[in-house]
Amino acid sequence: MTYRDLIVDASFLARRAWEAAPDDDKRREMLMQAVCSKLVHWLTDDRFARIVFAWDGAVGRRHDSDRPWCPRRAIWEDYKARRKPPPSGYYDDLDELRGRLGAFGIVQAWSEEGEADDVIAGLVGLMAGPHCVWSVDKDLLQLVAAGVDVLRPDTSRRPRDVDPDDWKRPEDKLIGIETIAELTGHTPRGWRDFLALAGDNTDGIPGLKKVGKARANSILAACPDVVSLVLAGRDDQARLQVMANDASMAQWVELAIEQRKELQVSVELVELRPRVPVAFDERDAVGPAEADEIAAWLQMAGLEEFAAWVIERVPAWRDAGFDDAEPTF
Repeated sequence: MTYRDLIVDASFLARRAWEAAPDDDKRREMLMQAVCSKLVHWLTDDRFARIVFAWDGAVGRRHDSDRPWCPRRAIWEDYKARRKPPPSGYYDDLDELRGRLGAFGIVQAWSEEGEADDVIAGLVGLMAGPHCVWSVDKDLLQLVAAGVDVLRPDTSRRPRDVDPDDWKRPEDKLIGIETIAELTGHTPRGWRDFLALAGDNTDGIPGLKKVGKARANSILAACPDVVSLVLAGRDDQARLQVMANDASMAQWVELAIEQRKELQVSVELVELRPRVPVAFDERDAVGPAEADEIAAWLQMAGLEEFAAWVIERVPAWRDAGFDDAEPTF
């Protein structure tokens, strides 16, 4: 399948690459090298007509607190409370990266009111598809639909250079509407309900007490509409559904009813926000200076053999479906 665009969870890519450096002196180099390697990989993949980088709203902020900025914390104070803001220097390096991406003609989208997954959801809703989303964020599996696939990167390895003799080797798992049920056991909407019921200690999502992943699966198997019915106040219909399918799970439906407020909070934390306002960075024209910058960047990443090819392709590729800095919806 070919896609109109590849929408990249840039915040995940950049943070993972920056933190993979063996010491502080290598962080900027590792960031540039890893992102450049992925760009070459995607640029040479004929499935993608264009590439869009989606950033957290934090890219435009600096942090004075001991926790990273996150808009969902207004709903739940403990949301992502275990996560620490990046060490000093990360955002300075990120600013340089975002500037250099302009030389490639990369479209960069972000929102002051949302996380990267919200920006991605907004782009999927605004731009003509089909779309492919690159991210490890499990919440983004809610987006899977006809014309929307998710590429989940292999996180078992640290970011690496592209091997010129093996640079097309598959690294990412493609998840589409035909395969999501096999992978998760749920439809995209059911996946949202599963995340809300089970909760997530790492991200500070409360879920329901005494309900973990296995029990959340069992509840949804017995009462697939339990979350929507309970949140709509249609408790009797939820009871009827569970009794018709598996009466032994009735007590857990009652638990969901008792913990309606907690369930509502969990849904608001895991559900994507496609209506956040999205802003786009301006892109540089690809002229001689930008071509030199691209070549220098590729050389730094050990990918100079791709420089001429990329410089030749970028002007046509960067204009596919775009007028100046704004996407064609």
